[in-house]
Amino acid sequence: MKSEIMSWADKWIVGILFFIIAAEGIYCAVLWNNGSVRVYALLTGIAAAAGLIIGIVGMISVKRHIKEKRLKTAAGKPVFAEYPVYCILIFLLIVFQIIWNYYMHESYRETDIIGETVGTMMATGTLHTVNPLTGLPYMQGMPLRLKLLALPAIYAAFVSWTGLPVQTVLYEIVPTAVLLLSYLVYSRYAVFLFPGDRKKRCIFMLMVTLIYQFGDYAPVTDAFRLLHIGYDGASIRAAVLLPFALLACLKGRWWQAVLCAAAEACIAWTLYGIGYTVIVIGVMAGIAVGCRLRKARGRKKA
Repeated sequence: MKSEIMSWADKWIVGILFFIIAAEGIYCAVLWNNGSVRVYALLTGIAAAAGLIIGIVGMISVKRHIKEKRLKTAAGKPVFAEYPVYCILIFLLIVFQIIWNYYMHESYRETDIIGETVGTMMATGTLHTVNPLTGLPYMQGMPLRLKLLALPAIYAAFVSWTGLPVQTVLYEIVPTAVLLLSYLVYSRYAVFLFPGDRKKRCIFMLMVTLIYQFGDYAPVTDAFRLLHIGYDGASIRAAVLLPFALLACLKGRWWQAVLCAAAEACIAWTLYGIGYTVIVIGVMAGIAVGCRLRKARGRKKA
């Protein structure tokens, strides 16, 4: 399938994946040299600033293409002007989810291991030298695969950049960003599934918001994890990495799917680095190869 030109949304998602991978590389280098949280925050801050500049340039480069595409379409009105009811419902549901779940309803979790780890890093200024559960230095170390996960260090860097409390970053800001990123991913599904049909796209996004809203009924559901533990690596994997990897495979952008697999290995403990995204890529690659072989056989018979 011939893939369309990458939109600004695709570029931002890919940019975040690149940042996670880059942050992992910086983290491993700093960890190897027994560096401090301050050093890691400085280096990742430089990487984030560079990525932000590249992202803005990418948006500017896509802007002209979007304008030209809109001029060629019959409907020049913004989507809000065409379908205000759908847009208002989607907006209100997303705002409700953010305010209710992250800024009003959640309390500080004293037993949260990620929060304790980030707090310990900020208190000691080091990366994984003190056990967050005991407050004592590690005597026998910790599993290497668990130690190599960069997610707590990324959060510690963000705390260092902003000066905000760990709880504010983990339980309010980060889940909000992950939720919006997840909706951005599914908006790409809407464009992919319904090209040129804005109404169906709006209905699709409304259904996604409703599934997230009313799917929050058990700890095993993805909606529950996203709305209550959105900062966790498994939640980011379920809400962002897996769906975007599948979409990338459907579009034939295999390199984007590989980025998702690499990002998962950086932030989530799964089968010692070989995560669920790799399984998705393997299944989709098998289907793609099977379809090509079937077409080749059909051509030979013809």
